[in-house]
Amino acid sequence: MNSRHTHRTLLAALGTAAALAVTALLVVGLILLLGGRQAQPAAGEPVGSPPPGMGVADLLADPPPAGETVEVDAYYSGAVPTHLPGPPRVLDDQVYCPTYSTWMAALTDQPFPPLLRVLNGTSSNPLPAGAAWLAATTPEGTQPGGMAVPDLPYRGRFRGHLGDPAFAACPDANRILVVEEVTAVYQQEPPGSDQVTSPLQLPEDYVKWTHYDDPAFGYSLPYPPGWTVFPMLDEGSVAAVALRSPQWPDCPVEVRVYRGETWYDQYQPASVPPLLQGDAYGLFEQGWVSGGMTATQGLSGYTVERACQQDGADCRMVKALFSGNGYTYELSLIYPLGFEAPQALLTAYTAIVEGLRLDPPPGPTPTPPIKQELGSGPFISQEEALAAVQEGQVSELLEAQLVPEAEARRQADACSTFEGHPDGVWLLRVTGTFEGSERTLLFFVDAVTGVQLCGEER
Repeated sequence: MNSRHTHRTLLAALGTAAALAVTALLVVGLILLLGGRQAQPAAGEPVGSPPPGMGVADLLADPPPAGETVEVDAYYSGAVPTHLPGPPRVLDDQVYCPTYSTWMAALTDQPFPPLLRVLNGTSSNPLPAGAAWLAATTPEGTQPGGMAVPDLPYRGRFRGHLGDPAFAACPDANRILVVEEVTAVYQQEPPGSDQVTSPLQLPEDYVKWTHYDDPAFGYSLPYPPGWTVFPMLDEGSVAAVALRSPQWPDCPVEVRVYRGETWYDQYQPASVPPLLQGDAYGLFEQGWVSGGMTATQGLSGYTVERACQQDGADCRMVKALFSGNGYTYELSLIYPLGFEAPQALLTAYTAIVEGLRLDPPPGPTPTPPIKQELGSGPFISQEEALAAVQEGQVSELLEAQLVPEAEARRQADACSTFEGHPDGVWLLRVTGTFEGSERTLLFFVDAVTGVQLCGEER
């Protein structure tokens, strides 16, 4: 073989090898492009650790076709106990949409607190509408008949698919991931999960907190080290200060003192005082939060919550109100929701409320103004009152009395909390056919308006 032929043969061989190398690179690249959806290990990552998978934000930025199998590395909010134990909720022939309560089964790129604990309550933490999150379910969740939170690890790699036709009518259907398999578990249990269902623990240094005293309006309260107290100009209140923390300077605890006490009349539920109006209302007593383990004054009051927005982001307002010595004391906090929700701030706020003290301590809570005597009328007749209870077939009127409100409540059993403060009440004890059976009932009728207030079996 001459040298030229040998040279040509070598060139051909080299060309073939180069072509094979290029082809191999193209095949590898194609595999990475079409099937990979996997990132390369980060620099300095220990040898043998699983390579990081695609995150939720990456998946949403480049969503796959409906039904295509994908893998995503994420934190799972449902690993935190968010519901009471018991059988799944039955939904008959409906498929439950996981996006109705996304916070219960969210897949996110960062830890997300599904529950927020403040004062004596626990509330859900809604996810921002445009943030990076998915709602997890399982193949069983695509079938009608019940609602159950999937049993998944706190952090792992989840294999499944988006765009399942079972959820086509659900809100944010494109964010529902049907998890078919957990291919890697990075962390099984969330940190502090045992504390979610136990009483809220006050900060360890609580006994060393600084105290703010306002002798002019008779109150004092503790606040954490490093926080500062600023006076506020506030119309409507007689005194106002803000307690500001260095970590959350835009979320101060605001304390206001109003002239006049604020009480809720349980018999007039439609007449809620302005300071108690909000999206939710409840009762509060110091010592409930931490199981009575802290020395409190045992003050009883109210809690109010209201949804809000700040700079286009969702937030929530919560306040506690106490009354005594002719004043109403309001301690309020506005805090962000979603990934920015600050549980440590809510715990500090709760501890401040628990430590509020009034000087002198207030007396017993006043009772609602129940009328002890009959009003001036005019009152409807016994026959008109009886006509107001013809919801069944009355066979016989056994007894009829026109009595004051206080006497009506005294004679009542289940009906003792009927609404309103009528000038008089007709008590009518009758027999007859009610709800398909022979019964003896005692009816309470407003003696002025003729409105039936309540009825109970006797």
